[in-house]
Amino acid sequence: MKKQKVTKILECQLTDAERIGHGTDMSTLTLEINELEEQKKSVMADYKARIDGKGADARRIAQILKQGYELREVDCEELRDYETRTVTVVRLDTGEMVSSRGMTIEEMQEAMGFAQDAEYEEVDRDQPAPDTGKIIRLVEHD
Repeated sequence: MKKQKVTKILECQLTDAERIGHGTDMSTLTLEINELEEQKKSVMADYKARIDGKGADARRIAQILKQGYELREVDCEELRDYETRTVTVVRLDTGEMVSSRGMTIEEMQEAMGFAQDAEYEEVDRDQPAPDTGKIIRLVEHD
């Protein structure tokens, strides 16, 4: 008969000290797992926000490419022609006319030297103008 020492993995009942030790290890590991999960959520939220921001930028640029233009602030000059009673807006970078419209009554009065902040007295067209020294603005009532 030959005798030889071997090692096998077999069931062994835990002692009270081993139970306490494993309980302590288990609670420590559970807390570490919870902390790692919270860190993971934070990192994922950060990456989601970064990805969403890039996505918004990409959609904005895609829209610009689709339209073929983008809105920008451009220095312009407003030209008031009192003879033709028109106001024309011209781009200073290209010289292109942006818009043209008829002058408002207030703009036409500026050419006559009336102050913008002058006090006006509104008078019905059908009534005689009072002698108040103020500029008269005729109004129509329905």
